[in-house]
Formats: sequence, C-alpha cells, structure tokens
Amino acid sequence: DTNDYEGVMDFKGTWIRPLSPLYIYDNSYGEFVHIKERRTHLKGLMSADGSIVLPIEYQEGWPLYPAEGLFKVRDRSGLWGIMDAHLRMLIPHRYTELGALGEMGDSYYFYGVLRDGQVEIIDTAGHVVSMDSAIHFDSDNLPYLYPLVYVDGAWRLVDPTGKLLPQRYSEASNYWSSTLMSV
Repeated sequence: DTNDYEGVMDFKGTWIRPLSPLYIYDNSYGEFVHIKERRTHLKGLMSADGSIVLPIEYQEGWPLYPAEGLFKVRDRSGLWGIMDAHLRMLIPHRYTELGALGEMGDSYYFYGVLRDGQVEIIDTAGHVVSMDSAIHFDSDNLPYLYPLVYVDGAWRLVDPTGKLLPQRYSEASNYWSSTLMSV
C-alpha cells in the first residue's frame, strides 16, 4: 500500500496475509512464496494458504534447478544445505558454493564446495556420489556446461553415476546439444 506495507491476497481479493510493515513477499515457486523479514533480511517460505512452512531464518533459499522438489538454502553462517520437497534437510549446511553440475538422461548432479576447497558431487536423493579436490572454477567463478567439468586446466566429462571420466580435453562444448559434446 502507500505506506510501503505488503500483504498477500488471492485472486478473489481475500487476504491470505494482511498488510504489515514486518514482511516483504517475493518470488513465488509453485506452491511456495518467499517471505522476508524487513529488519533482519532473513527469509523463509510460506505456502499458498499463508502458513510459514520454512522458518524465517535463512539468508537465501532457492529451488535447486533443474531437479524438481529440491531447495538450496543458506544459513546465517553463509553455508548452503539441501532440502527436499517436504523441506527436510537432506544435507546440512556445509557448502560455501552449491549449484548444478551435470545432467545425464533423467539424472541430475550437483556440486558442493566444502570450506577446505574439496568438491562433493551430489545426486537428487542428497547422496554424495563422488568427491574430488581437483575440481575448480574458471576466473569468472562459473561452473561448466552439462555434463562437462573444468579440472586442472582440462575439460572432463561426468558419467551417469556422477563420477569424472579419466579422459582430458583441451576444449569441449555442448552448446548445441544436451546429449552430444564436441571435444
């Protein structure tokens, strides 16, 4: 409203969460809406009926694309963890970075960078399927294209189990296809 208060209402004009100076609502994801506390800037999630389903205690929380039903959340210490669709912690907050690694058929893999720089490769069930201290990112801190990984100055492929294949390539690309790579 004109006082900069925010609330949430449905398409019938019924208030789901009344106008309030305490919260900001942002970015809906399916059945969830981010709710942010103005004073602390901490975030949580609420359901379409207005109930808080994830406590307002996280710096950030996002769907872990491209897997359906997984969320990455960053706690007050700045570390990322993974939650399932029921908002249960699959992997506790331990990663300084967390993102998509590769897509092989119907399987998706994610990378999590630990505080010591080691990288864990994670499947959609939240299991660590591989660990590799050699994985790192380019100068722009960008990860790689699916399912390519840049390791110690060379490109390597991720197999369907999330493991790195031993072959090393000086150049690799899959811009033009999700199933074929040029190396």
